[in-house]
Amino acid sequence: SDGGAIVFKIRPGTGPDYSNSILHSSWQFKFYGPTIYIARNVYRATADRLFDATIFGASFQSAIETDGQSIPEPATDWPVVLAFFETWMRSGLAVYTPS
Repeated sequence: SDGGAIVFKIRPGTGPDYSNSILHSSWQFKFYGPTIYIARNVYRATADRLFDATIFGASFQSAIETDGQSIPEPATDWPVVLAFFETWMRSGLAVYTPS
C-alpha cells in the first residue's frame, strides 16, 4: 500500500467520564505509513481534524496528551507514530472547552 493507516483504542483504566453530560476519554493512536514521513503526515492530518470538529453530529474537541513519537513497530519494524489524545464530546450541544 502507498498510503497510511490509523489504529486507535481507548486507553485502559481511563474509562469514559460523563460529567456534565460530556463524554471525556483518553485515546492511544498509532499512525502507520510506508515511510516515517508518510506516517507523520497521517498523524498531523488526523490531529488537525480532531481539533474543534463536528463528527457524526457531535461537537468534538481534543487535546494532544503526548506529541507523536516516531518509532518502529516492535513486531514488524514498520514506521509508526505513537500519540495520545484526550477528547471531549457532547452530542448536539456546544463544545466544552477544557481548562
